[in-house]
Amino acid sequence: MKKIAVVFIVIFILFGLCVFAEDGIDDPNYPGVSKTELVVEDDWMVFLEAMVIFDNLYYKNITHKEFTEKVLKGGISSVDRFSQYLSPEEAKELVEEGDGFFSGVGVSLGEKIQNSETFIEVIGVLEGTPAEKAGIKPGDLIIAVSSGGIKKDAVSTKFMSIPELIPLVKGKIKTNVYLYIRRGNEYLDFIVERGEVVIQKISSSVIKEKIGYVKLIDFVRTETDSDFIKTVSELKEKGIKCLIIDLRNNPGGLLNMAVSISVMFRDIEFDNFRNPPIVSLEGKKFSQDVRGPILNSGIFKDLKVVILTNGSSASASEIVTAYLKHYCGAKVVGTKTYGKGVGQGVYDLRNGGVLIVTSFEYLVGPNRVPVHGRGILPNYVIENDKNNKEDLQMKKAIEVAEGMLDK
Repeated sequence: MKKIAVVFIVIFILFGLCVFAEDGIDDPNYPGVSKTELVVEDDWMVFLEAMVIFDNLYYKNITHKEFTEKVLKGGISSVDRFSQYLSPEEAKELVEEGDGFFSGVGVSLGEKIQNSETFIEVIGVLEGTPAEKAGIKPGDLIIAVSSGGIKKDAVSTKFMSIPELIPLVKGKIKTNVYLYIRRGNEYLDFIVERGEVVIQKISSSVIKEKIGYVKLIDFVRTETDSDFIKTVSELKEKGIKCLIIDLRNNPGGLLNMAVSISVMFRDIEFDNFRNPPIVSLEGKKFSQDVRGPILNSGIFKDLKVVILTNGSSASASEIVTAYLKHYCGAKVVGTKTYGKGVGQGVYDLRNGGVLIVTSFEYLVGPNRVPVHGRGILPNYVIENDKNNKEDLQMKKAIEVAEGMLDK
């Protein structure tokens, strides 16, 4: 009798799933899928059956909301580490960070694999933030955390995703968070007081005669390209002839922002279909060449360019780096980039959460330069000495820029 009930529930859920799929399947946000292709395989029946049995027979009380979110989080990220489900609360956090203001400690996070183990790594520390003042550095691995700031209450991050860790690190201003950090072979304790964090997405200066400097934190905002134009134009008015673009610890962001900035350094023809692609996207059921906007193309083609990278320069950063290196004569200084040559689509769900899905691999330029799992090797490989405060990579970038000006 129980088995009949379970099967009935599965069929009911399956019917509901099909209706849900039909509701959104023609949406242009779901490329490559049509109603006629919606086929429910036996494996999906097993998956739904297992969910229903667990939901009904698990000995602890768990709400459907909590159960669904745990299944989505664990299941999706176990298939692909760049794909993930964000709850409505986590989706809101994502929007707040995109707006450039939140309360927390001021670090950006990524994943690092060492000896087949996955760790959460600090890939960037924003200037003037509580994290910087406390002494946290890029490359630190977060081993444990206590959102209340008390060491004995710390929980391991071993099985946490980044979206699960973020709410524990963030919190009200003037409250503490405890972080247990591994730095090389050292293990360090940090109690950091949370504060107001305002993200300055782009900063610039004239660092030497005729040499300008621009640092991009990420490519998340839709205004990134317009801010970049404004910033570099102001530097040109000050007489720069060479531009150093600092993409170190830049985890990426929007594909169209990377493409828009890339075309600023090379002319493209008015008939866009005659232009070679800036990047080619290869998905399961689609292939697309992205040629970039004609507007603003070539506006900075007269500038010599040096790009700074490191192992945390990823995704959109790598598109800009690869394109400018291979097709615009830019020189790259630093260390090899991360090697994330896949892109994600962000899809709103009916519960207010979002599903981030790896939808395509990208190949850069007309020669289809691969990035994923390879990264981009600089023209000049320079490691910064952790025991030396001097920025050796920046020093080399200035040297390379001066050499380019002499030619």
